[in-house]
Amino acid sequence: SECNQEIALTAPDNKSVSIASPGYPHGYNHSLNCNWVFTSPAGTHLFVSFLDINLEESDGCVSDRVALYDGMVLERDPPDSNLIGQYCTMNQSHLTAQSSTNTMTLKFVTDYFINRTGFEANVRRICGGQLTEPNGIIEFNDTVVTSERIWRNWQRECEWNVTVRRGRTIEVTILNIDLPDKSDTTCADHYIFLRNGHERDAPFLGDGKYCRQELLETLMTTGNKLNVRMSARGTRGKYKLSYREVSMDCGEVIELIDGMKQKQLTTPRYKNPPPPYTECTWKILAPTGHRVSLHFIDRFDLTESTDCQKEFVEVRDGGTDGSQLIGSYCGSKPPSTLVSTGNMMYVHYYTENETPADGFKAMATNDDICGGILRETSGIITSPNYPGTYPKGQECYWWIQGLQYHSLKIEFTDLSFPICYRDCNNTDSVHVFDKLPNNDSLLEPRDFHGRKVPTVFNTLANEAIVVFHSEHSTVGNYRGFRLKFTSTRNTCGGQIEGLSGTLKSTGYPSARSSGIYCKWMITVPPGNHIKVNIEDFDTDFTTVHQDQVRFYNEFRFKSRIPYDVAANYQREVLSSSNQMMIIVIAVKGYRGISATYEAIPGAPCGDKFEDINGTLSIPSVLPYSERSFYCEWKLDAPQYMVESGSQESGVTLALTVTGSLGSFRKETQHCTQKSMFVRVFAGTDDIGEVCGDLT
Repeated sequence: SECNQEIALTAPDNKSVSIASPGYPHGYNHSLNCNWVFTSPAGTHLFVSFLDINLEESDGCVSDRVALYDGMVLERDPPDSNLIGQYCTMNQSHLTAQSSTNTMTLKFVTDYFINRTGFEANVRRICGGQLTEPNGIIEFNDTVVTSERIWRNWQRECEWNVTVRRGRTIEVTILNIDLPDKSDTTCADHYIFLRNGHERDAPFLGDGKYCRQELLETLMTTGNKLNVRMSARGTRGKYKLSYREVSMDCGEVIELIDGMKQKQLTTPRYKNPPPPYTECTWKILAPTGHRVSLHFIDRFDLTESTDCQKEFVEVRDGGTDGSQLIGSYCGSKPPSTLVSTGNMMYVHYYTENETPADGFKAMATNDDICGGILRETSGIITSPNYPGTYPKGQECYWWIQGLQYHSLKIEFTDLSFPICYRDCNNTDSVHVFDKLPNNDSLLEPRDFHGRKVPTVFNTLANEAIVVFHSEHSTVGNYRGFRLKFTSTRNTCGGQIEGLSGTLKSTGYPSARSSGIYCKWMITVPPGNHIKVNIEDFDTDFTTVHQDQVRFYNEFRFKSRIPYDVAANYQREVLSSSNQMMIIVIAVKGYRGISATYEAIPGAPCGDKFEDINGTLSIPSVLPYSERSFYCEWKLDAPQYMVESGSQESGVTLALTVTGSLGSFRKETQHCTQKSMFVRVFAGTDDIGEVCGDLT
């Protein structure tokens, strides 16, 4: 209708349009809600010149009004967030205004009362605007002489704000500068001006102002925003530049060919968080006829979110982002080994978080690497080519990770190897190793060869390593093996919170039919520490080793509490802070352990504070001053500072460390291998650590 129109000023010969209120200049109707929506090409915006405004005047223009909004705004009383301006008085005739984008709504609203002649305006598109595409061309062509440029000092200026995705930078290349006055070296009248950001005081990009004829080197912003301003005065000139979005330098094409069997890939800065909004892609290629396997190893830490939308690693069965999706993963539990059906795999990591999690490390392998990681509650493992003949000269490794606090039940359903009568070290076989969590060393293996299927057995903990080995000189055809694994129902250990409790190994007080690994992680309220009373510990003290019972002041295996495992074992164990981890290996034929714990007020160190300042100190009393300790303090701003809103203006924490930390004789910030250090976190983000002599 005349009152509601969408007008596209996009064609080369369609740069402006005149509009007026319905009935102008003879008057308008009551209760109108008219909307004109204007659009222009990307990189331009819209300029409005009011020729006449004659409406019912009121304070705040609450009666009749003409209003301008960025974007498409059609409701009668829209919010002010996109408002450019609203007008209703005669002295606003000949006023001008412009949009910040290439879409603008002009809204005309009237009430039930006084009507006047209305308004008349001209809308035209002009150069400059917002650009959000990942790449593009910005061009300024002022070579056509028009009547409006007959004045020598006539000046035209255009400005663009370029925004690409967060976490990216912008590469800028000046393609052409063609100025009428080749001798102008001052860049006074004709120039391109570049800023490293949108703000008027943003730093210059490169030299900032450019007007030379020579083409320049590529420029690169430090963030995802660029401001471009082009100017000409009087005589004509032409400028042209290109920009493109640049991702962080991560990801690559990995070719597992010509003897390269494996390649590691990690998120940037692993094991620390990558920069915000990082995106990486890896394309992995194996020889034709081979497959690609991806094994997530070490720590896996991606922010958990619904459907893994905020931060994820996705793996595709092929070489492009359109290949069949194998899976998208986040959180702290990585998937088992992923295998392609062909010779290509595509891996894509993305985070849209300001503070990403620590990321991941993975190993890509081709078929020359045999085995994998199985993070499952149950599964089946077979030798290569089973039930056909396995290949000669092969070695395969499988790492089984079952449910935490459970053990694994291993059942062989088939075994077909050469029979060994004497020296069995160099014969085809399969070995099963017990692996204890957070411990790279393996216990003595169970070795299997020949054709007799072994009885079912349980591992100590929830992890095991299965190794298949075949000799080059094997004579005859053999199937190899097939085994099933399942996580057992019974648990031993767990996470415990509360002021007191009881700890017992599975099956206590009955003697165990098999060994089991137990781990308890106890947390009591801040300001307390933990006392454990061992009521009974039954094991074979003639063969016991010191790792069979371990106590730690924390959950990362860093601060071990001294404890002597012997027949006259110590009955009481104290932590330095409000955490304690207990590791017990209950062996076959013995009862295991029974103990209680309780929270004791007045921890030697560690607490929660809401103060504006204070002092923290490490333990100075026995036994803590002469042994390993772990202290954790949680420091929050006082509530009145948070409620006053000062948090938004920057409530910060300053921490000064003095004294001597460890035997290192000078201050250092490289504390990874040091036995004593102070580490500071902001929430979960590790922001720094110090150690050495800080006096």
